[in-house]
Amino acid sequence: MPSKPKCILIAGAGIAGPALALLLSRNNHLVVIVERSPASRTNGQQIDLADLDITITKALGFHHDFLARTVGYQGVKFVNDGVWASFPEKGPGCGALVREVKILTGELTGTLFERTRGEVE
Repeated sequence: MPSKPKCILIAGAGIAGPALALLLSRNNHLVVIVERSPASRTNGQQIDLADLDITITKALGFHHDFLARTVGYQGVKFVNDGVWASFPEKGPGCGALVREVKILTGELTGTLFERTRGEVE
């Protein structure tokens, strides 16, 4: 039996707030996000998305948005009279610089914020 829609207030428009808001609004809840910062926070480290992260972004329907905003590494080779070490652009496990998707925090939060427009207040 479906639950009655609820009015939900989320404090914080970083990464978790908008992601949760999207899930809740897609289940017919009225969601409002409040944020004390006057602008989107764009500082922070790069974020790697892999494994379950990829499954979730695909389920939410914005995996391709993240792919379009990736950092864009091309791999690294350390050379001196030959290749000493090589790290490919992408790949499973520890040998690659990027396992799946590497995105700047500001790009991630910006994408999530854009996706909440029209679905979340």
